[in-house]
Amino acid sequence: MDHAHSFGFSPSVPFPREGARSFFGDGRLINFWLLVVLTAGLLIVTADGLTKPFDNDWEFTAEVVLSHKVTPAAGAFAAIMLPLVLLYARRARASTQEGVLLWFLLCTMTYSKDFAYLQIPGLPLYISDYVLGWLLLRQFVWPRLRWFRLRSTPVFSILVLIGIGCVAALRGLAGGAQVVLVFRDLAMVVYGLFLIVGIVMIRDWKSIGRVLCVLVTGAIFMSVNALAWLLNTPGQRRYIVQNGAGQLVLMCLVLVLVATLNRLVPRLVGWSACLALTLGVLLANSRALDVSLAGIIAILVLFGPSTGHTTLRARFKAVAASVVTGVLVLAALVQTAPGAALVGRAAEELVSGVVYSQDDPQAQFRLLAWAEAMARFAKNPIIGEGYGLPFTFENFEEDPRPHNTYLTFLYKTGVTGFVALIVVLARFFLRGWTAVRTFRDMREAGLLYALLLGLLAVFIAGNFSFVFESPYLASVVWLTMAIGYRMGWLLAVPGRLIVSGQV
Repeated sequence: MDHAHSFGFSPSVPFPREGARSFFGDGRLINFWLLVVLTAGLLIVTADGLTKPFDNDWEFTAEVVLSHKVTPAAGAFAAIMLPLVLLYARRARASTQEGVLLWFLLCTMTYSKDFAYLQIPGLPLYISDYVLGWLLLRQFVWPRLRWFRLRSTPVFSILVLIGIGCVAALRGLAGGAQVVLVFRDLAMVVYGLFLIVGIVMIRDWKSIGRVLCVLVTGAIFMSVNALAWLLNTPGQRRYIVQNGAGQLVLMCLVLVLVATLNRLVPRLVGWSACLALTLGVLLANSRALDVSLAGIIAILVLFGPSTGHTTLRARFKAVAASVVTGVLVLAALVQTAPGAALVGRAAEELVSGVVYSQDDPQAQFRLLAWAEAMARFAKNPIIGEGYGLPFTFENFEEDPRPHNTYLTFLYKTGVTGFVALIVVLARFFLRGWTAVRTFRDMREAGLLYALLLGLLAVFIAGNFSFVFESPYLASVVWLTMAIGYRMGWLLAVPGRLIVSGQV
């Protein structure tokens, strides 16, 4: 029986055979140029944070659609990191295409919206569009024409989702909606092409290791930048201010935490990264992240740190490690006056949102926005209202959208688009969980389990925030899902298994 096809994977390109070596063990993941990237990146994000101006009005200032101004630090970071990451990829014997993908992920994870809005002046395209287009061209058109079989479940599901989005876009254009808003909404499904690109490009455990390493590195950079900004300008509500960017930090925190508990990474490296990422989650000061993290801890209580460690002792150790990590970071943070003020404010807002939600402006906004989204859905429940219509209601005229990624799909594309999205996500997690259970005796299954929980944290937070609406979130999420699919295939195919080692 072909296990690859039984898990929904239909690779169309050959994969080189490897011996039983770890992607940590042969020097291709950690090399000199990665250390240069770490050093240069930390210097840039620290200097940027220490010079950022005070900004406590970011969430009340309306921006014209697609008019966000990129900060000079984000542009400088991208320019400096490009040659360094390419040199890292070359030393790791990775392709130039993978090097560009790693650079894109590192910059997106570090500066999120500030990087995602880089563009060539005068053209209505952004860096995410250019990278996606170039990678599609290199993988499927030049130097030779190639196609990925539609029998592949992830490919077919993404194309269906894009097809539904195109219908919604045509309906919006026919109804006189603004062209810029139509294409902004269409990006919610078009960025699903990153899933196909990731499946084709990320072929083996070495490549998976490099991508995960870059994701975590970028999330740590974002956390360090937030800490420097806190020390520079105390008193803000949060220091990771772009909508949803904190979810990327949370995803990496869960991934590293579970991988460390399963001893898939060296303990010193793993716990150090957990401390830095926990700090980032705290500085994001988002109740959506708090709810999501609580949900992940509940899963660890129910299932343990992996399917191979489900005893009561293993579950207790996993939860205790999570709690101790958070307590240590909180204890260190409250030793400073800015940190103590931020923690106090976060605690007040958490209590206000949960206990006194009727008096909390953020909670009231979401309730009003969700009610508006449901009212729009009720007018056209089958195919939705289409793309391009601004989401304005009550006193909110700046098109804030409902801050629930699933409701956004529901009212824009109706039951049709909503069900298509849920099927895509449900099949991914079902396939991933099946692979984890089937190959639970193999240590690499623990890495897939960690990745599934990290993505689940993002999708739980999506009930209160964006996921697919923002290019810097959607691109990373789809690419991370591609890694999950590839892990399942690598686990399922005989001869593709490796034994994890140490750096």
